[in-house]
Amino acid sequence: MERVLVRAESSLPGGERSAGTKRAHLVGVAGTGLRGLAGLLVERGYSVSGSEAFTSPALESLGALGVDCRIGHREDNVGDGTSMVLISAAITPDNPEVRRARRLGIPVMKYAEFLGTLMRDRAGIAVAGTHGKTTTTAMVAQSLVECGADPGFIVGGEYPSIGGSSSWGTGPYFVAEACEFDRSFLNLFPAYSIVTNIEEDHLDYFGSLGEIQEAFTTFIGHVDPHGRLVINADDRNSAFLADFSPAPVDTFSMRPGGGDWWAERIRPSGGGVCFEAVSVDARVPLQLKVPGVHNVKNALAVVALMTRLGYSPEAVCAGLEAFTGVKRRFEILLREPVAVIDDYAHHPTEIDMVIRAARETYPGRRLRVVFQPHQYSRTYRFLDGFAEVLADADEVIVTDVFSARDTDEDRRKIDAPALVRAVVENRGNASYSRSFEAVVDVACRTALPRDVFLCLGAGDITYLANRLAKALRDPPVERT
Repeated sequence: MERVLVRAESSLPGGERSAGTKRAHLVGVAGTGLRGLAGLLVERGYSVSGSEAFTSPALESLGALGVDCRIGHREDNVGDGTSMVLISAAITPDNPEVRRARRLGIPVMKYAEFLGTLMRDRAGIAVAGTHGKTTTTAMVAQSLVECGADPGFIVGGEYPSIGGSSSWGTGPYFVAEACEFDRSFLNLFPAYSIVTNIEEDHLDYFGSLGEIQEAFTTFIGHVDPHGRLVINADDRNSAFLADFSPAPVDTFSMRPGGGDWWAERIRPSGGGVCFEAVSVDARVPLQLKVPGVHNVKNALAVVALMTRLGYSPEAVCAGLEAFTGVKRRFEILLREPVAVIDDYAHHPTEIDMVIRAARETYPGRRLRVVFQPHQYSRTYRFLDGFAEVLADADEVIVTDVFSARDTDEDRRKIDAPALVRAVVENRGNASYSRSFEAVVDVACRTALPRDVFLCLGAGDITYLANRLAKALRDPPVERT
């Protein structure tokens, strides 16, 4: 078995401020990263509080774990007994809780900085890439669990099958996704890493694809030279990383012989996808419970990494067959009489993959997409790409844009009706809806048996998806 690269374990930071007291306050606690950290800190014995601008189901879940959740950002949320304050990348220096912490001399750390301290204590496995990193991170964690390794992990989404979005674990490995936004992943120094792909995204932060590639080049330079880097041989935007990696490189591919591991005999099966994971030394059948060729790629990356860690291909594939999917990644909320699926896809490439997966999973059925664009800046930059992929659906309903980090200038450049017009110009069937309530009303009046509703976006459209599933549970009336 591969030598595990691990340093002597140390205690979590922030516990030394006052004797016997470990208190952490998380600003933006409902965010995917900080939400996982909150659960992990509670598990490690910390007293945890957190704040958010608005209430949400995520806060209810955190409250059930013992996190003291507070609505609104106020100075009095941070007390003298607080050991550390953790913030998401979206929190600005003028946040009142951040200002209060700095006045009191309380350490303030970004999520990624703190994650880097956790990874230094273990054999870190960092999963990076523009698309697929949340699912791939969860797949690695699931497979390690099934192989008896009891890993620590933080997944950027809820994955109930192994206890939620985080766990400290007792084994030598700590698995986490590594986000490129704000160059956050440069805080990590993993022993092992997977890069799923590189594509233009977060262009409100990065100026170009070249800048993104430069950041990834710096990131893979942090991988331990005695560790391993796994990359996608088919992705021209990231395959070049092999030339800059200080660690040995393994590859995966969808082409026979195109990488160290590749896939053959791919076919939809049982609501998921079946294929054979193949190398020069092995051929192992694998039945995934989640659909889509993109998940075949994610699984191949996991096989490539974990076999280098010393696990047998058969054991790794058995672990992957236990993978049930992360929430909001092709999450099926309703199966009959119509299907309602909730998915985080908010980039043209991701939407294309989800639509393809839906076509494979539900052949011959009417596909109705409800799309909430995420960020005015992203909608403007990728307008043509969105229009092209959405036109492949049988019907598209576009809701208002979910704003995040947008400027007034961004908002003036684009709106939801402009996207509708672009889809129609691509010979698609699209309309605009001003509210979630209107979407539910239209869906309930027009739904036919066997319709498939895809609710897509990275904003709050998950609430619409759940309301739609609840409203459509009773069989729709057959119409002629």
